[in-house]
Amino acid sequence: MSLHGEQKTGSGRIRIKVEDSGPGFKRKEESTSPDESDTPSGRGISLVQQLCTSLDYNERGNEVEAVLSW
Repeated sequence: MSLHGEQKTGSGRIRIKVEDSGPGFKRKEESTSPDESDTPSGRGISLVQQLCTSLDYNERGNEVEAVLSW
């Protein structure tokens, strides 16, 4: 895992990168927002996408990078 922060006057950005040594996974594209689901689980990635400026996976699916801006 790595964290990188950038601070500017009145704004900033943090980049969080997490990598797993495993084979990765094929991510399904989800169109359901967390507010539209009555299930108590399975909403984590959707919630993270709403909080982040960007959320990108590598092709293998064993690395993800999230960017949060303010």
